[in-house]
Amino acid sequence: AAAFTQLQQPPQAARLLVRDPVCGVHLAEVLAIPLRENGEVLHFCSPACRDTYLDSSRKLAANA
Repeated sequence: AAAFTQLQQPPQAARLLVRDPVCGVHLAEVLAIPLRENGEVLHFCSPACRDTYLDSSRKLAANA
């Protein structure tokens, strides 16, 4: 990984922030765990948040 000095800017992609729908944390898109669902890409900060989301989605689908 390249180190950035004060004069250099990180790549544009590193500055794009996304929000985890479970815990609400904002993080760089390049660090997020993506999940495609119904044509939409959701971004998670951790496998635990992703799994919590999936478990909740399954429970809602089972009760529908």
